Amino acid sequence: MSETSLNYFEVYWDGDFPGSSEKNGCVSYKCQTMDDGSCLCNTNVVESFVFDDVGFISKADVMSQLFIGASGPPMGSISIAGDEFTAHVLGDKIDESTVFEVLDKGRRFFLKNSLSTVSLGKRWDVIPTTFEAEEATVVNAVSLFSTPRSVFNQAIRSHAVSSLLSGN
Repeated sequence: MSETSLNYFEVYWDGDFPGSSEKNGCVSYKCQTMDDGSCLCNTNVVESFVFDDVGFISKADVMSQLFIGASGPPMGSISIAGDEFTAHVLGDKIDESTVFEVLDKGRRFFLKNSLSTVSLGKRWDVIPTTFEAEEATVVNAVSLFSTPRSVFNQAIRSHAVSSLLSGN
């Protein structure tokens, strides 16, 4: 997500978040501090399922633990009735492909049996910096070619001349 993006969504933090205090600032996570004081951090996303059985869960469990919507039941799924919900299951096991259907306050919800856990990684060796194109400079760039540019250009010219002389 860029600093100017209008794509916002709510997240639930397990503990403090970067920028929530001086001790827990952007720098402690090797994040970039944005102009508004927020942090731009490297992330890692792990997908998992929430429920593996429908026998002991309730509508309240579904509504309080599933947050990712689905457009409807998956094609080819079988329906299993639960305590005020229906689980639409693909195959023979309850997993991340299962969609729960719940009627709540007159509205029908389809919720994926999925949990996306985003962790902030301390993987950037250098804090990323965003430059405007007019101000951009290349620093510490890695060459895509193992040979110097002059050798590479000479090889291209030689190939072009050879192609012209051979008629190919």
